[in-house]
Amino acid sequence: MKRSELRKCINQYQDIGNQIAALEKQKEAIAERIKRHMGDNEIEQVDDFIIRYREVTSSRFDTAAFKAAYTDLYKQFTRPAITRRFTINA
Repeated sequence: MKRSELRKCINQYQDIGNQIAALEKQKEAIAERIKRHMGDNEIEQVDDFIIRYREVTSSRFDTAAFKAAYTDLYKQFTRPAITRRFTINA
């Protein structure tokens, strides 16, 4: 690929990233409007759409606390993960 083609691809990549970020922001703003409308209601139906806004409880493993309390055991069960990270910085 020529440098000019690569530069064009980089510009397109950045433009699309900016568009996605703007759309995600709009999407979140609309979701917040719907949530405010629902108030304390957990379920609402509008035509064929069912909207759910419920409290969910989940349990998460506290890796940092486990590592601090049981360093040797933590080391026994960790392994390196090798990945490739793609980034474009200006």
